[in-house]
Amino acid sequence: MIGAALYEKRLRRFKGWPEREFVDEFARAGVPPKVATAVYEYYRSHSPDPLFTVAPTYSLWGVFRHSGEDVDDDAERIAKRLGLRLPPEAILREWPVPPATVRDMVMWVDWVRQHQPGARTQPESASGGRTG
Repeated sequence: MIGAALYEKRLRRFKGWPEREFVDEFARAGVPPKVATAVYEYYRSHSPDPLFTVAPTYSLWGVFRHSGEDVDDDAERIAKRLGLRLPPEAILREWPVPPATVRDMVMWVDWVRQHQPGARTQPESASGGRTG
């Protein structure tokens, strides 16, 4: 109980972005809003504080105390929320390094989205529809 209270208190120190700004930041990079929103909501849910917000620069270890298998679990849960299946291990190895920040996680999840069986090579537009 004390550990949870300390974690909650520590999270209050971080001042993130409003969700709309967060999603817009990634939309400018071609990431569909549903991907950025899923990552934002996932990490936002780690705080019981309804005013807690998330920033792309948040370190997964420094803010949420997630590393190694925790990050793998985060990635798998976020992908599942989006209805995505993780690609085979051989394809996963193409991603250079494990996500270390929230920005990295958004980009990784979007990369996984692009590597779904039967996925087109063109990314979705920021409005969520296919381009091209």
